[in-house]
Amino acid sequence: MTEPERPLHITIRYCMPCQFLGRATWIAQELLNTFQEYVETLSLQPGRGGVFDVEVNGGVVFSKHEAGRYPELRELKEAVASYLEEGAWAPKHAPHTGGGNDTG
Repeated sequence: MTEPERPLHITIRYCMPCQFLGRATWIAQELLNTFQEYVETLSLQPGRGGVFDVEVNGGVVFSKHEAGRYPELRELKEAVASYLEEGAWAPKHAPHTGGGNDTG
């Protein structure tokens, strides 16, 4: 089997005290089921302050703080599919480089 042209590195950052783990694992499972031949890594990162962010290859594709809501699974799948189809990535934000300073 050949390596995918655009391997995906997906990170889901979720608020641990808010008990967002269930939602994070469900989204992780759905993204893995849909894009399993492209996903090289998928990580869940516990956070605080109501955080629920999804990053693909370093670009934030969804931020609960910015949107004021949880992501729709459909919109996450569309963002990943768009990345794979177009080969060009235009993240909504600069790649996250913070050290966990998520505040609510």
